[in-house]
Amino acid sequence: MVDEIEGIIRALEQIMDADLRGLAAVRHRPRLPPLSPSCRNGSNSPMAEGDLIRIIPHRGVDDDSGSLEVWFADGRKSIRFYWDNLVSRRLNPNTLTRKDAVEKATSLAKAEMDKLNPE
Repeated sequence: MVDEIEGIIRALEQIMDADLRGLAAVRHRPRLPPLSPSCRNGSNSPMAEGDLIRIIPHRGVDDDSGSLEVWFADGRKSIRFYWDNLVSRRLNPNTLTRKDAVEKATSLAKAEMDKLNPE
């Protein structure tokens, strides 16, 4: 009986050691590189800090969905174009394919830039 208990204790100690080693591996993850200056404001856009209009991509849970945010520096409310490449999940009539969302966001940003810089 004592031998069985000691065997169980040794097995539990091995499990605990393995768990602690796993935690140490998680705690010592390599650090991510610092954000570029244009990303420090919370956006994930690689565009320059002084841009008047930005198109900021947002990813969904997987690579088949997300949105494109057209952001305005003058404080206007951002406009989002939601996209999903899986037809079965495109329940909202305003949800586009990724290609259509990119086209609409780009055309809106260009039109707004033309309004700001008439030449």
